[in-house]
Amino acid sequence: IVRVHGGLHGQAQLRQQDYFVDNGYVVLDVEYRGSEGHGKDYRNKLAMADKELDDVIAGAKFLQTLPNIHKDKLAIMGDDRGAYITYSVIARPNPFKAAVAISGYTDLSKQYEYEAEIAPNFMGIEKLMKGSPYTMEERFKDLSPVSFANKINVPVLILHGNNDRLVLPDHAWKMSEALFLHQKESDIVVLYSPEEDTGHNLKGKALEQAHEQSLKWINKYLFPDKKK
Repeated sequence: IVRVHGGLHGQAQLRQQDYFVDNGYVVLDVEYRGSEGHGKDYRNKLAMADKELDDVIAGAKFLQTLPNIHKDKLAIMGDDRGAYITYSVIARPNPFKAAVAISGYTDLSKQYEYEAEIAPNFMGIEKLMKGSPYTMEERFKDLSPVSFANKINVPVLILHGNNDRLVLPDHAWKMSEALFLHQKESDIVVLYSPEEDTGHNLKGKALEQAHEQSLKWINKYLFPDKKK
């Protein structure tokens, strides 16, 4: 499994991989360009739908060189910005058989407007896009997953907490609708309880449910003929 962390810059978190390792998977958490913890120059390589996608695919290709890896049985999963990167990767040539997108934004203009309302001093989408939809309308539209759902070529599970106040669940529903419209293999699970666990960063019982749903989805496509 190739895991893609979230955050404007963000960093891999070891605890996120344990569940899948315990269930027999090798997990590579990619510190794509722009991530924290590798110096200022690396952190400043922040991009949107560009070199960070190359880094994730390069990570998958690295896994395929390892002797204990099923080269044709790779999955990708990401949360927050990592979910956005996941959508973007599976809309181009890639080696993945299954994908999971958690708490991801899918309409960049909507997310920009929402951040301007709730967190005008942060404006993560503005930093990533290096502009606004008012001056870059077509670019915001073209880079939104709801706009390129027709290009997605990997079965994708969408997971979202109903109490997410940083990226509203509407992003998940709209992406699910776009995938359905284009007859893409997908499913959506919105987690409703416990309410305190279903925010942007899933925790507790909600995180357990997300892990279980993700594993079930990945197993379905990587090992369709048997239980892993």
